[in-house]
Amino acid sequence: NFQYAYLKRKVMIPGDIEDTYLDPIVTLKVMDGDPGISKDPYGYVSLNLAYMPRGMAREDWAIMDIIPEYEHPPKGKDEVFDPDDFTFSGPPKITFLNLYKAKKTLGWWPLYKKKGDYLVKTGNIRMELEVMNKEQSEKKPAGFGRHDPNANPFIPEPVRVTTKFEGIQAKLATVKFIWKSPNRWKFVIALILQLVGFIFGALLWNAPSSLAASLAG
Repeated sequence: NFQYAYLKRKVMIPGDIEDTYLDPIVTLKVMDGDPGISKDPYGYVSLNLAYMPRGMAREDWAIMDIIPEYEHPPKGKDEVFDPDDFTFSGPPKITFLNLYKAKKTLGWWPLYKKKGDYLVKTGNIRMELEVMNKEQSEKKPAGFGRHDPNANPFIPEPVRVTTKFEGIQAKLATVKFIWKSPNRWKFVIALILQLVGFIFGALLWNAPSSLAASLAG
C-alpha cells in the first residue's frame, strides 16, 4: 500500500507559501518467509519512480551498473556475484524512465546490500510496477503477497532450490556450477591435495606390513 504525495506545502509566513518537492523513492526488501531462518533481508533495491532504471528483459542482464548510486569497489574488494551474471557478451543498453508517465514497467533489477562504503550484489528480482489513481486501484484489487485476490499481477508459487542430488544430470549441474565459480581453482587444488593425502596415507598404512615382509624374506 504505497501512497505518495508529490507536493507538500508549508506556510512559513502568513501570505507566503513554500513548496517542497520530495523524491518518490521506493525501497523494496526481500525477506525470508520464516523469521526464524533470518531476520535480515537478503537484499534490497531503491528506485526513484520519477527517474528509475528500466528493468532488464533477462535475469543475467540485471547488473549493478544500472543502479545510479553504484560505485565499483577498489581493486581487491571484489563484488559478490553469481557466475551466470557474466555469461552475456557485452552489457545491455541502460535506459531510464519516469514511471508516472510510463504508468507500468516490467523487468529484472539487481538486489544488493551495503558493506562498508560500497553496494554489494546479492541477487536479482523480477518485478512489475504500476502506478494508478484510486478509482483504477479499486477496479484492479490485489491481495497482500499471494493472499486472495492473487491478481494484478498474479504471483506464482516460488521455485525453491533443492539440496537433494538425484541422477547424473544433477551431478553434472553441480560440476558445471563449480567450474563457473571464480573459486574453481581452489576446488581443483583442494581435490589434488586430497588425492595426494590419500596416496600418502595408503603408503603409510601399508609400510609396516611391507617392512615386515621384507625382513622375514
